[in-house]
Amino acid sequence: MLKRSLLFAGVAGTSLLAAAEPAATNAPVVTEEETVAVFAVPCPTPGSGECARPRNCPDKKCPDKKDCKDKKDCKDKKACAAPAAADYSDGDYDLAFTLMEAGGLPADIDDANNFLIIEQMAQTPMLKPAQPAFEKFFHDHCSYHALKRDLARMHLATFTRDEMRKLIDFFHTPAGKKYAANQAKLHRNAMALRAARIHRNLPELQKNVHECMTKTQQDKADSTATNK
Repeated sequence: MLKRSLLFAGVAGTSLLAAAEPAATNAPVVTEEETVAVFAVPCPTPGSGECARPRNCPDKKCPDKKDCKDKKDCKDKKACAAPAAADYSDGDYDLAFTLMEAGGLPADIDDANNFLIIEQMAQTPMLKPAQPAFEKFFHDHCSYHALKRDLARMHLATFTRDEMRKLIDFFHTPAGKKYAANQAKLHRNAMALRAARIHRNLPELQKNVHECMTKTQQDKADSTATNK
């Protein structure tokens, strides 16, 4: 019986261990969540990226209408169609790629993926023969190479071009290079610390969850008895 599983980054709420062994899904499993939060790509500024932010109608007669260019679009109090979204330029992407690579993001992501796979193999040795499948999956879907364009859009939506250039300059300084070189290790250690704290304090969570569930059931029972 599998007692522990590791939730992988990019698999929201689904254990790869459970996916690898469907027969174990009905067995009681104590899950240690060791996940990396997955954020949706923010909408870039209007007219750029995969989607454009809605523009409020400038006409005071319909200030609550979205995407309106002028009062004619608002005469029926209906939202007009959003303008076609344009992608970032090749120069924008190149700038974002330079920033991410100067900051050590490729190594950070790929190191985190490798760490999670190694941890999974250590916890469940029976899956060791399937390690190449795990490695291929993460390479195809969760590696820096697979994510870099989406990550670039995140950076372009967050920082101005001038800010990105200043950050690149920082990462070329001795302090910036040291930070970039140690970022993956810091991230990995933070994940391990979080997992250890969850494991050490899990009885407290289980106790509190049990008390909450018991109280909810009792309240429902009392309410049912009162209504009869």
